Amino acid sequence: MPPTPGRSNRAAPCSHKISNTKTMKTRTPWGAAAMAVTALNLTHPSAHAATVWNANIGDHITTGSNFTGAAPENNGTKFWNSITPTNPFTSYAIPLADSEGASSTATLTLTGTVDIGYTDGLWADVSGPEIFDQWIKTNDNSTPFTMTIGGLNSSQTYDLIFYSDWYWPGAGELPVTQTSGTGLSGTAYLNNIAGGDFGTAAPLTEDTAFGLADSTEGNWMRLSGLTPDGSGNLGFSISGTN
Repeated sequence: MPPTPGRSNRAAPCSHKISNTKTMKTRTPWGAAAMAVTALNLTHPSAHAATVWNANIGDHITTGSNFTGAAPENNGTKFWNSITPTNPFTSYAIPLADSEGASSTATLTLTGTVDIGYTDGLWADVSGPEIFDQWIKTNDNSTPFTMTIGGLNSSQTYDLIFYSDWYWPGAGELPVTQTSGTGLSGTAYLNNIAGGDFGTAAPLTEDTAFGLADSTEGNWMRLSGLTPDGSGNLGFSISGTN
C-alpha cells in the first residue's frame, strides 16, 4: 500500500505511529531537552492482525505493567523493549522483540552525542503514565539525534507513535523529520501540553495538527503510512532537547 499522507508544519501530510499497512506498530522514546520522548510504537497492520513493537526509554514499563498506551493493538499484557544504554553514548542498537515477546528482524538504532535519564537519580518519578518517567536528549540540548528502525519490509507501510512529555508543562515543541524511507512530508511538531502541574504528566492526549506552535497540544502523535527504503529502514531526525 502506498504511504498514507500525514500532516506537517507546512500543510504537507504527515502522521505519527509506525504501522505496517499490512500493519506494524512501534512505540519509541526519543526526547529533547525541555521535553522527553519516551516510547516508540511501530505497527504493521494487516487484514487480520497487527505486529507491534513497543520500545521505552529506561525500564519502567515491563510486561507486568500491562501498559497499553496509545496503541489500540496493545490489548492485554504486552512486551516492552527497554532502551537502557550506557550514559552518555554516541551509538546504541538493540534488536526488537514484538509485543508478544517473540524475536523479530526489527532493530532500533540511536545515534548522536546523547544523554539518557533513567539511572542518574536526579529526578523524582513523574506522576502519571509511566511512559513519561524517563528521557533522552543530546548533550547540548539542541543538535538533533537520529533514530533508525531497521529490518522492516520495504513493500509494507507502517505507523509510528511518538510520546513526548516531561516535568515542565509547555516546555516547547518536538520537531521530527524523516531521513530514510517516505511518508512524512516536511517536519512534524509534537507540541508539549502547556497546562498541568510540575512533575505531573497529563493523561495521554493526541496531537493531531503537527504544526509549529499551533493550537493543538498533546503528548503523543501518530505518523501513518510510512514506507521503509529499499534496505528496510525508517530513519528520523529528532530534536536534541528532552
